[in-house]
Amino acid sequence: MIGGGIAGLATARVLFYHFERVTIVEPDHYPEKPAFRSGVPQGRQTHLMLLSGRSVLEELFPGITTKLQAQGAIPLDLLREAIMNFGEGRIHRIPSSMMLYTCSRALIEWQIHQLLRLSPQIRILEGYEVVGLLTDAKKQAVAGVKIRERNTQAPSEHTTQELEANLVVEASGRSTQMPQWLQELGFLPPSEVVVDPFLGYATGIYEPGLDPERDWKSIIIQSSVHQRTRAGVLHTIEDHRWMVSLAGAGRDYPPTDEAGFLEFARSLPDPCLYMVLKEARLLSKIYGYRQTKNRWLQYEQLRHLPENLVMIGDAVCAFNPVYAQGMSVALLEAKVLDACLLKYQGKTLRGLVPTFQKALARTVAVPWQLATAADSRLPTTEGAQRNALSTLFNWYMDHLMARLPYDDTIAQAFAEVIQLAHSPGLLFRPDIVLKILVRNTEQEKR
Repeated sequence: MIGGGIAGLATARVLFYHFERVTIVEPDHYPEKPAFRSGVPQGRQTHLMLLSGRSVLEELFPGITTKLQAQGAIPLDLLREAIMNFGEGRIHRIPSSMMLYTCSRALIEWQIHQLLRLSPQIRILEGYEVVGLLTDAKKQAVAGVKIRERNTQAPSEHTTQELEANLVVEASGRSTQMPQWLQELGFLPPSEVVVDPFLGYATGIYEPGLDPERDWKSIIIQSSVHQRTRAGVLHTIEDHRWMVSLAGAGRDYPPTDEAGFLEFARSLPDPCLYMVLKEARLLSKIYGYRQTKNRWLQYEQLRHLPENLVMIGDAVCAFNPVYAQGMSVALLEAKVLDACLLKYQGKTLRGLVPTFQKALARTVAVPWQLATAADSRLPTTEGAQRNALSTLFNWYMDHLMARLPYDDTIAQAFAEVIQLAHSPGLLFRPDIVLKILVRNTEQEKR
């Protein structure tokens, strides 16, 4: 495993079932307790494990939800206990089966790491980085990796070590060097598709003000695309603190000073986030983050790739984090790898690479469409994907979003889709389409 973030750790758990030994090479050192680490620069920002991701996480690590809750993760009925406004008014708060758990990313990663450490089959090399690939004599199959201790000088025969492996998995995230390494071996690099809304984040931790009548746990506010491009999220995390993130697209970045941060919150289309922050106490610095472009390295389109090498997670497809898809999609990808490896059980791995990369592409297609369709609406987005079909899709979604505050059936379907629990096809169910078309016809007659 190249990389020990959530994608790498979850994939290591999958490999545990198929190989005698799994080695994770991670440049960082893991903290003894849940804490930020430099190898996860986005770690200080708000994260949310979607419904689809939580299901796979529990499948890979039975009992982890209970352990997370014992460490302070907060159970959240999304539709009942979150104030949500997507620019058209607040969604009705109704009981639902969409039970999530809100906490810091650091807690999720720490808990996964703790469980993996219990297995003697899994070895974690902390403080080491991969600097190249080992191959067979013909350079047609990967046979392992070259590693060195982090912060040493340029790699040489004296500083690098070799790790042989039957399968190498690239999960180093957005900083992946795999395209360059493939070129060095004589392979073509993958084509790269980028949709960049130039979105920036800022996040701080708050101590809530006293309010005995508070009956919510999260706030999710997003401007309509026809209004401004700002958003805000508040989740209750460990020790009942608030993690608050503000975001702005089109280089409309939120400030990282307390007064500016509060004023940015005040500009959101719903005043509730600003009102509660006024009464809360800031406990941390406010940290900014701007590595948010959607990027897809399309390995599935390459006709030739070396055997015994697969790519996964943000090293293949990274999303604008405002949609909270990253962790959950990485877990879904790990499950896809498990299914592919099962087909090769008792056989050689020849043919696994294209089989998996194409299956991964099918898995990321829906979250990619959801993220880039929304980002492509913004006039400042580079690489925006606009055509007649997207125009029709956007027209439909505009009218559907306008119905969210008034129709609980549509709101629940929308929530299930953005949780990746159902495909977007759910939003085109005949009864929902009829409601949208009838409502639009009535408005035109007025």
